[in-house]
Amino acid sequence: MAGLLRPSRDANACYRAKKSGELPVASRALTTMSRFLLTLGLCCALLAVVAPATAQEAKGTFCIAGSRAAPVRVIADCDALLMDTATPSAKAADIFLARAEAQVRQGRMPLAIEDLDNAIKRSPSDARLFAQRAELYRHIGEYERSLTDSNEAIRLESGKAEVFRGRGNAYHQLQQFDRAIDDYTEALRIDPQNAQALSDRGAAWYFKKEPQAAIRDYDEAVRLEPANPHVLSNRAAAWKELGEMDRALRDESEAIRIAPSEPELWSNRGLSHARNKGYDRAIADYDMAIQLKPRANFLTNRGDAFQARGELDRAIADYGEAIKLDADFWKAYNNRGAAWRLKGDRRRALSDFEAALRANPSAGEAVASRRLLVREIEQLGAMMPLDNKPSFNCSVAKLAAEKAICGDPGLIQLDREIDLQFRKAVAKLDVRRADALRKEQAAFVASRNAAFGRPDYDMRADLEKRLSTLRTMAAN
Repeated sequence: MAGLLRPSRDANACYRAKKSGELPVASRALTTMSRFLLTLGLCCALLAVVAPATAQEAKGTFCIAGSRAAPVRVIADCDALLMDTATPSAKAADIFLARAEAQVRQGRMPLAIEDLDNAIKRSPSDARLFAQRAELYRHIGEYERSLTDSNEAIRLESGKAEVFRGRGNAYHQLQQFDRAIDDYTEALRIDPQNAQALSDRGAAWYFKKEPQAAIRDYDEAVRLEPANPHVLSNRAAAWKELGEMDRALRDESEAIRIAPSEPELWSNRGLSHARNKGYDRAIADYDMAIQLKPRANFLTNRGDAFQARGELDRAIADYGEAIKLDADFWKAYNNRGAAWRLKGDRRRALSDFEAALRANPSAGEAVASRRLLVREIEQLGAMMPLDNKPSFNCSVAKLAAEKAICGDPGLIQLDREIDLQFRKAVAKLDVRRADALRKEQAAFVASRNAAFGRPDYDMRADLEKRLSTLRTMAAN
C-alpha cells in the first residue's frame, strides 16, 4: 500500500509523517518502506536566534513565552528569575512555560514536561499549559496522557482549533480514525482556513481506506497552501490508491520542485517510478535521496529496484549498507535474503530471513519467505546425493531439521564435524562420563529438532555453538 505523511506533532504547522509504498521483487517478497519527517512541537516559530544580551538589558528579557532568543539564553534568564526572591509568584507559571519551550528546542523533552508540570501546579486553570503538555506527551508517544491533557485544555477553553487538531492527532496515532476526523472537523468549524487540519483529516481518511475523501481535503489544503510539499506528497499517496499514477507523479514532482532538499520526497517519487516499472528513474531518485541523507529505507528501496532489474550483486550491496545504518531494519534482511535465494545461495538466504524475523517476529513477509525456503531446502535434501552426507541417512530423513541439514552443504559439514568431535570426546572419557555425554548429545539433537522452524531459532548458530563445546571436550 502506498503511504503518506501522518499528522503533525506540533501545535502550529510542523509535521509528523509516515510514508510507505510497495515494490514487488522477483522472490515474491514485498518491500514496504517507511519514512518520517519530524519537526519538534512548540518550536516551529521559535527557531531564530538573536544576539546575546548586553549589559544594559534587564533581567529576564528573554524569558518570555515564544521568545526567539537562543535557548541557552532563555533558560539562563528564566533560571535567574526563578532564583530571584523579588520575582512575583504570579509570574512563575509564565517563567516555567518559557523555559519549557527553550528545553524543547534543545530536545530535552523530560525537562520540558517537568517545567510544564510546575507551571500547571501554579496555574491549574490555564488551558494553554495543558495544550502544550499534551503536544509534548504526543511527541514522546504518550498518547493517552496527551488525550487527558487535551480534554482538560478543551474543558477550560473550548474555542481553540489547534487543541482539537492536537487531540485529533493523538486519536490518529491510536488508530481511532473516526474520533480523529471528528476533532479535525471541529477544528475546521472554528478555523475554516486551517490548512493543516485539512491535511491531517485527509490523512485520517486515507488510513480509513477512503482515498477519495482524503483527496477532497488535500485539494482544499493545497488551495490554501499551494507551496506545501508535504500536502502534495500526501495527495500523491491517495492518488496511488486510486490507481492514478500520472497524477501522483505530478504531485510528487511539484513537491520536489518546492523542496528539492528533502530526501523523503525523492524517495517517494522513486517508489512511484518503481511501481510503474520505471526502475532507471526510480534508481535516479533514490540516488538523490541517498546523496541528501543516507538512510536504511532509501538504500533498501534502491536495492529493490536493482533486484527487479536482475542486478543482484548491486542489490545485495545496498541491503548491506542499509543494515550498517540500521541493524534492526528487518526489510533489508528480508529482501537481501530474497536476492541470495535468487543467486542460489540458500544458506545465506535462510540466515537473512531468520535475521529479519529476529528483528521483527511478526513480519508476515519474512515468515512467508522463510517458510518457502525451508520447504525448498527440504525437497532438495530428500534428493541430496549420499556421497556428501551428514551423520545420518538423508534418504530416510523425515524430520524438518534433518531435511534442512541435508539440503545445505554448510550444515552438512557442521553436522559431520559435530559427530566427529563427539566421537573423539567419548573415546577419551571413562564409562560413566561417556554415557553422560551420549545422553547430553541426544538431548541436544532432540532440542535442535524441536526448535527448528521457530522464527527465533538459528540452527546454524546452534550447531556452531555445539561444535565449539565438543571441540573443547575432545581437546582436553
